[in-house]
Amino acid sequence: MIANETKKRLAIGALILILLTGAIFGFWKWYLNHAVISIQAKSPYAVTVGSKNFQCKTDQCHIDTIPGKHHLTLKKEGYSDENRDIQLSLNGHYDENINFRFMPVFKKIANPDFFQFAADLPEKQNQKLAQELKNIAAPVFYDPSGNYIYYIARNKNNFRQSLFSQQIGTDDHLKDPAIITTFIRDIDKYFLRISPARDKILLIDQTDGISTLYLIDAVLKNRLNLMSFPLIRAAAWFADGKDFLLEVREANSPLFSLYDIQGDTATPEKLDLNAALQNVAIANNNTLIAAVQNEDAAQSAATGAQISFVEYTIPLKQTRVIKTLEGTLSDKVELDKEQKFLYFLRQNELLALQLKE
Repeated sequence: MIANETKKRLAIGALILILLTGAIFGFWKWYLNHAVISIQAKSPYAVTVGSKNFQCKTDQCHIDTIPGKHHLTLKKEGYSDENRDIQLSLNGHYDENINFRFMPVFKKIANPDFFQFAADLPEKQNQKLAQELKNIAAPVFYDPSGNYIYYIARNKNNFRQSLFSQQIGTDDHLKDPAIITTFIRDIDKYFLRISPARDKILLIDQTDGISTLYLIDAVLKNRLNLMSFPLIRAAAWFADGKDFLLEVREANSPLFSLYDIQGDTATPEKLDLNAALQNVAIANNNTLIAAVQNEDAAQSAATGAQISFVEYTIPLKQTRVIKTLEGTLSDKVELDKEQKFLYFLRQNELLALQLKE
């Protein structure tokens, strides 16, 4: 009888031990030895944790795993892969918002757009306006909106040259000219660049065999001689209308360089970017997008000529390659207003580099 009672107690104890062990194991397995990876990203996308693949069809994606070190690879079609090395503790959580980086792609644009892009003339150019421009008998330059023209011509009142502006009317005829400033000496060779707000004008005077840069205030109607170079080949305003870029050839050098000119101080800052200004698009005051020719002779011989599209950060003077393409340099590049596409010419084709979704 005592023996049976003892066996019964032992059996009950064994059962309790088994249940307790199971409870401890379950607590360990499902609570302590458990971790969660939570990813927030624009779906659909895929996450690889070690050797396991998970398809995330919703923006919020939860992945159950075990504690320890894990390597994550996140993939989304048309975007760059994201890689993470993480450490998860017992019952740990890893949370992150992922912004996938769009992989730029090239696209061919229809021919009609090519001719408008290549001509580089405002849409207001028509036969009536063309005849009036021809009567001016001087080089004509447009403001960024294409609504005003600027030129230097003889002032009938004093027979001196003056800088004129004229608005293009809604009837496609020029309105009466306005004088901005008058010059003592003749300027025979020059070009103008008008700021986005039309309040400032860059005059590059090339009459005397060197290039002298004048900054003209169209509101106060005065001008300032800023600087001279053996040759200023091109100029372009930043969107703020304060700073601008120059492409110049310096003394004792056959090469051209780009300078960033801070409008408030007129301090020239040389850029470490080997590109012609016609192949540079201004994204903002700190960033340029440029097309540069591959200068590696060995690589060119092996793969052919290549164009590299780069992002240049002005304050840091750093260059990042966005995309490469076989071919020679284009005649010009241009960003659209949304800065989604970079348009460029290549062998009589208009192409676009899509920079973002």
